[in-house]
Amino acid sequence: SLFNPDTIQEKAGIAQNAYINSKRRESHVAPIDRVFRATIPPHQRDSNTLMDSENPNELLQALGNFENRDKLKNEMCLLVGGVGAGKSTFTEYLRLRALPPKLVSATEWVNVDLNNAPLSKDRVYTWLQERVVENIKAKNPKIDFASLDFLKRLYADELAEVSRGRAALFPPDSMQFLEIVADELQKLQQDSTKTLANLISLLYENEGKLLVLVLDNCDKRTRDDQLLMFEVAAWIKSTFRCLIFLPLRDTTYDLYSDKPPLDTIVKDLVFRIEAPLLEKVLSARMSFLLRSVKSNQESFKFSTSNGIIMKCDRNEVGNFMKCVVTTLFQDKNFKPIIKGLAGRNIRRGLEIVLDFCKSGHISADQILKMRLSNGEYRLPPHLVYRVLMKGNRKYFSDEKSKLINLFHSYPMDDLPDPFVRLDILAWLREQFGTKGPNNTKGYHKVESVVQAMQGIGHNRDRVLSEINALIEAELVMPEALTSSAELSDLIVITASGFTHLDIIRSVEYLSTVSEDTHFRDSDVAKKIADNLVGRGYFKPNTKEASLSNSIELVNYMSNYSRDYFFKNESVLDSFDWAHDKRIVGLMQYLESKEAKND
Repeated sequence: SLFNPDTIQEKAGIAQNAYINSKRRESHVAPIDRVFRATIPPHQRDSNTLMDSENPNELLQALGNFENRDKLKNEMCLLVGGVGAGKSTFTEYLRLRALPPKLVSATEWVNVDLNNAPLSKDRVYTWLQERVVENIKAKNPKIDFASLDFLKRLYADELAEVSRGRAALFPPDSMQFLEIVADELQKLQQDSTKTLANLISLLYENEGKLLVLVLDNCDKRTRDDQLLMFEVAAWIKSTFRCLIFLPLRDTTYDLYSDKPPLDTIVKDLVFRIEAPLLEKVLSARMSFLLRSVKSNQESFKFSTSNGIIMKCDRNEVGNFMKCVVTTLFQDKNFKPIIKGLAGRNIRRGLEIVLDFCKSGHISADQILKMRLSNGEYRLPPHLVYRVLMKGNRKYFSDEKSKLINLFHSYPMDDLPDPFVRLDILAWLREQFGTKGPNNTKGYHKVESVVQAMQGIGHNRDRVLSEINALIEAELVMPEALTSSAELSDLIVITASGFTHLDIIRSVEYLSTVSEDTHFRDSDVAKKIADNLVGRGYFKPNTKEASLSNSIELVNYMSNYSRDYFFKNESVLDSFDWAHDKRIVGLMQYLESKEAKND
C-alpha cells in the first residue's frame, strides 16, 4: 500500500504522511526527459501551472476569488498532468492538508472512482449518482437517512406539492391521503437524480457549503469510453449544484480541450501539475515506512528456498528497503534506466521498485548482507540487471518483463523477423524532432511508419502487430490513448522506448534477451542453453557466460540479416536508422569487451 495505494484510506495515509511536492522549477533535468517533454503541445502551457504543489496558491487563490460560492456551482475545475504524475494523491493532499480553514468549513469533498464505472450509456448515469449518494451518506454517519423524519425533510417540497394536489381530495388523516403520499415518497426514493439534487440542497446549500465532486480516473479508458465519461461529467456539471473537480491526463486534455465539456471550462479553473522527482517520492515513502515499522513490534517472517521460516526485526525490513533504493538510485547506470522506464509516470516507477523488492533472484545471503548493513549495502550490478529484467522468473520472458526483447520474432512466420521492433523504434527516434500531421512534434501516422518499414523489407501485417505490441509495452504511445492503433492514428516514441534503444548496448541486456529469442540455427540455441544450465564452458550467471551469450546473439543476428533477411546491403546502407548499422556497432562493442576480458 505504500507503493501502490488503492483505497481512499491508503491514499489518504500517503497524502497525510508521505506527500512530496512537485515544483515547476524543479522539473526533471535528464536529457531523455527533456526530449520527451518537448512533445507537449504549446496550448497546454495556457493552463495555470502549480509552481509548488505543497502550497498550491494558484488553485487556492482561484477558488478564493469566487467570493460568491454560487459562481462555482455548475463549474468544472481541471487538474491536468501526466500519467502517474500524482494527480489523485495531490487531490487527497489538497483536501486533507492544503485547504485553509475557511475553505475546509465551506466545502465538502466527495470522491468517486470511475475505474469501475459501467460503460453502458443506460447504466452509467444512474451508477454515478448512486455512488455519490453512497459517499455522501458515508460522510454523514450521524444522520439516519432511512428515517421518516429525514425523508420528509429531504423531499419536503415534492411531498408538499402532492399534498396540495391529488392527496387534497381526501382528509389529511385518511388512508387514501396517506397512500398517495406514501406512493409519491417511494417514487422519489427511486429517482436517483431527484434524490441527489435534494441531498445537495439540504446538506450543503442550506448550510452554506459547496459540494466538490471529484471524478477520479475519468481518463483511464479508450477514446470512445473517455468521451462517454466526459458526456457524463458534462451532464453532472449542468444538472447538480456542485463543483466538478476533474484530474485529467495532459494528453487527454490536448485531444479534447475543444470538445464538450472541456471547451466550456473557465480557464481560470484549469491547473497543471508536474510530476515530482521519483527519488524524492521514494524517500518520503521510505520515511513513512520506517515510522510505521517502529510502531509495529511484531516480528517479520519470511521463508527461505528450502522452506525454513525466518524471523527478523521490523527495522531490518526498513534496512532492506533502504538498500534497494540506494542500489537503484545512487548508481549512474541504473538510475537512468529506472527513470527512463518510468518516464514521467511516478506510479510506474514505484511499481518497478516494488517488483524489484519481491524478486526471487535476491538470494538469502544478499538479504542477510542488506539486513546487517544498516541500509548501506549495494547489490552487485549483474544481479541488478537480472532482477530488473527477469523479475520473479528464473529465465527471461518477453511477455512478463518490463524490459522487452527488441529481437523478438515469431516462429510461425514464413520468415521470422527479429528486427522489426528495433527498426520501428529507431525510425520514431530519428523522426522525433520533426513535425508530423497537425503540426504535432514527434507524432507520426502509423501509415508513415508502415511505409518506411516496408521500404526495407518488413512485412506490413507484422509491422502493424509489433506497433501494437510496443504500445502495450509502453515503448510507443498513441495519440488516441487506445490499446491498439489504426493506420490513421498518430504515435510517438516514449521515454521507455528511448531507454530500450540505449540499453541494447549492454552485455547484460543482450545476454538476458537471448534466453527468449527464436533462433533458426539450433547450434546457436544449444550454446546459449548450455551456458544457462552449466553445460557450457562457463558457469551460469557469470560475466563470462553473459558475454558468451551476447556474442552468440549478435553474431547470429548479423548473419541472419545479411544471409536470410536483407541480402541487398545497399538498401540498408541508405538508412542511418536501420538495424544493420546498430548491429555492427554492437559487434564492435562486444569485441572490445572480449578483448579487455571485461
